[in-house]
Amino acid sequence: MPKPVLQSLILADHVYEDKLTGKRIIAGVFNRIIRGVKVIKQMGPPMPAPLPQAPAPFVQTILPGQAIPQAPTTQAPPSQPSTPSAPGVVSQPVPYQQPPPGYTPPPSQPAPMAAPAPASSPPPASLPAYADPPPQAAPVQPSAPIQQTPPPAPAYPAYPTGQMGPPGTPLQPGQRVLELPPTGLQSGSPFAYLSLTEIRGPNSFVLQLVNLAEDTQLFRSDLRVDCPDPLLTVEMTVPLPPIAPTNAGIYALELLHNNEILGSLRIIVEDAAQ
Repeated sequence: MPKPVLQSLILADHVYEDKLTGKRIIAGVFNRIIRGVKVIKQMGPPMPAPLPQAPAPFVQTILPGQAIPQAPTTQAPPSQPSTPSAPGVVSQPVPYQQPPPGYTPPPSQPAPMAAPAPASSPPPASLPAYADPPPQAAPVQPSAPIQQTPPPAPAYPAYPTGQMGPPGTPLQPGQRVLELPPTGLQSGSPFAYLSLTEIRGPNSFVLQLVNLAEDTQLFRSDLRVDCPDPLLTVEMTVPLPPIAPTNAGIYALELLHNNEILGSLRIIVEDAAQ
C-alpha cells in the first residue's frame, strides 16, 4: 500500500482560515528561535576585602601572694673620660705670690658647737612575755585587665546572597542575575500547517519535536485523518505547545506515518547575544 505524501510542512506564529472559502493566511513563518539567557551583572560597588583584626591585648594575671614583675631598669651609660688637652700644651701650677706689706689676714671663724648628746633613756625594767608582731603591708591586688575594643568596621550596603546565576555559578555581593529577552525571533504557541495527499481511508500520524543532537523527544501530537479519495489534498492546522528548548542546538519537527518519517522541518535554537 503506498504511503501518504507530505506536500507542505510550515511552522508559523498564526494561521488564519476562512471557513466559507477554505483559504488560509499564514503569518510569521519561522525556523529559528532565539532563547533568552541569564547573565550576572555587577549592580553596585564590590564588597571590599575584610579589614584585618586588631591583635588581642596582652593580659598577665597575677595571683595573690605572687611578686609583681619589675620593669627592666635602664642602666646609665658609662661616664665619658675628660677631654684631653690639645697636644703640645702642658698645664703648669700657679706660682705662689707673697702678700703685700701691712696685710693682715682676717680672723678665723670659731667652729660651731656640737649639740649636746641626749641622755640615754634607762632600759625598761622588764619586757612583756608576748609582743605584738609588726603590722604587715596589705597584699597587692591584681588590677583588672584592660580590654582593648577594636574600631568598628565601616558600614557597606548590604546585598542579598545565596542566589544562583547560570548553573554552578554562585553570586558575589553586589551581583544580580539579569535575563536578556529574545529579540523578536521567539515562538509563543505556534501552529503547524500540513498539506497531505495520497491518503487512502483512515490513517494515523504523529507530529513530534525532537532534539537531533541527543535524539530525544520534546513533545508529540497524535493526528487521525480520513480521506475517501487519494487524489484529494488534505490541509490541517495543528496548534502546538510553546517551543522552549532548555539547550541551544538543532531540532526537527517531524511527521511520522507507521513509524516512518514523511518529512521534517529543521529548527535552529540559539541564545541571545550578550
